[in-house]
Amino acid sequence: MARSLLQDRCVIPSFSLAGREGKVFDSYELRRRRNLALFLLSDPLTDLLLRIDEAHEALRSQNAEVVVVCPRCAEEVEKIHLKNRISFRVLSDPDGRVIDKFVARGPGESFAALFITDKFGDLFFQYLAGSPQELPTLEEVGRALMFIESQCPECGGG
Repeated sequence: MARSLLQDRCVIPSFSLAGREGKVFDSYELRRRRNLALFLLSDPLTDLLLRIDEAHEALRSQNAEVVVVCPRCAEEVEKIHLKNRISFRVLSDPDGRVIDKFVARGPGESFAALFITDKFGDLFFQYLAGSPQELPTLEEVGRALMFIESQCPECGGG
């Protein structure tokens, strides 16, 4: 089974990936501004993406940026966005260079991971599973973000 490469309370590695319409997403730009709920998915299942999309505004109201990274090509990711009208970032990492900073996995191994940070990039929660269905619910993600804010109001209340 895949495993996390990160220790709790470490600062997550910065990363940048091309996003929609050639815009580059750089995680470092979130520092000091927003918490991060980072999903890494071997297979970006439409039902999970739609559930995240439904919860997106609530998570953003908790000062969180939601980002999904998957090992799909940019064209596939663009089709996912257009077909489902996703309101958050789904980023393409076809060579796995970003995913490999977070998760150790075997070739072709299915995985689903969630990393939740405060706005300084400190890792508060991490979950690793074999499939997206095994990840915490979006309500639990929201509670984790509330916990971060309660621990450090200047971290969550930005």
